[in-house]
Amino acid sequence: MKKALFSLLMATSLVACGDKAETPKENTKPVVKIGAILPLSGNSATLGEACKAGLLKAQKETTLKNLKYDYELIFENNLGSTAATAQAANKLIYQDNVDVVISFLNGMGYIVGPIAEKNNILHFCGTFQKTDMKPLGKTSFVQGSATDDLQNKIIDVIKKKNISNIAIISVNFSNAAQMMEILERKLQKENVRTSFNVFNPGERDFRILIEKLKKEGFEYFYVSAFPPETDIIVKQLHDANVENKHILGQGIDLGNNNDMYNDISCFSLTLGDQKFIDEVSQEYNLTNIYGAGVNYNIFNLIVKSFESLHLEKGKPTTNDIVNYIQNSKKFDCVGGDCVVVENNMIKTPPTQRTYKDGKPLILE
Repeated sequence: MKKALFSLLMATSLVACGDKAETPKENTKPVVKIGAILPLSGNSATLGEACKAGLLKAQKETTLKNLKYDYELIFENNLGSTAATAQAANKLIYQDNVDVVISFLNGMGYIVGPIAEKNNILHFCGTFQKTDMKPLGKTSFVQGSATDDLQNKIIDVIKKKNISNIAIISVNFSNAAQMMEILERKLQKENVRTSFNVFNPGERDFRILIEKLKKEGFEYFYVSAFPPETDIIVKQLHDANVENKHILGQGIDLGNNNDMYNDISCFSLTLGDQKFIDEVSQEYNLTNIYGAGVNYNIFNLIVKSFESLHLEKGKPTTNDIVNYIQNSKKFDCVGGDCVVVENNMIKTPPTQRTYKDGKPLILE
């Protein structure tokens, strides 16, 4: 009786820890278990939910195909915390026995990478790729847009808009500030007057900074931030009579009031084409879809790799998958080709978009 009770409690606790998605009902095929570590609550929940939606959409589409493996998703909520990320990675590997772990943003990727490599587990991290970004580990791949490509896209838009001055306001988190520092140097080479300003997560009052920048003659503002600072900064820019057509940025459409972002030029990781964005938004009732596209592509790349290396019995090894991806030149992805380059990097084109009536709209 005690053993039965103990087993029941253990089973209940494992279900509570991991949110499983669409587990195959019949175990007629080998199951590839994929663990996804995302911020599903807290300030970054909108980001985590968009990533989750991209994964669920890709998984749903695989069920309509005649594939050799079944693909199971197990979600872990890291609350945006590095400590919780490490715990989630260990739980997925040691308790759930996953074949693949997915993380999001390089700060979390650097936590998961060594754990995945130590246990010879395949790992994908969706994030921006810096030119000097260190590999996350031998079994890890970074998938997303290159910062150089993103910066060049931003500069092209600034030149087309004939912007001669722009103040940058960036959060000092992950690689956001470094990316903005490089952007500033590139803009200065284009004879654009700039001011680079960094704030720490948790700051709430930007009014003095905004007024100072306006007095210095800055008419345009580039904001790089995450919730809840996203809404706060844009709201305080509005209070200072800065119109949306004078605001650009990345991450600024991750807030909770999308009507504030109408006509703002936003730049990000690959989101996908307009059809994909509309489908994700409608099917999962989302207006913030940042992260959906890159995670959709990651899931499909995992499926492509396992199906291509199918074994009559069992599953291909992590090393087999790593070698297969490294030897591939590109994969068909939503939003543009995923191109495999050195250091286990998989590049995707960045996206420029805006909001119309509170809904995301891709800009070419």
